[in-house]
Amino acid sequence: MPPHEEPEEPVTSVRENRCRDSTPLGIGIALTGTDLVQLGIDPVDTDVVDVYIEDGELRLVPGEGEPVISESPPPEGVKNEWLRRE
Repeated sequence: MPPHEEPEEPVTSVRENRCRDSTPLGIGIALTGTDLVQLGIDPVDTDVVDVYIEDGELRLVPGEGEPVISESPPPEGVKNEWLRRE
């Protein structure tokens, strides 16, 4: 795999999403059709993209089924775990 080169300036910056109690939830990722093509995903034939982390790297692959959207607060104890890791 070729070495990863950082662009001189970010294309997009995002603010971290948090619950009402300030628990960090994460960030949203917005990719254009052109971005998906550059990542090897056909945006015409792909309705769902699975996003996951493997060996510390972000992976995107064509998915199956319907996207999962959760608006629930994190499970109890997760906030303390996140705070411990910060």
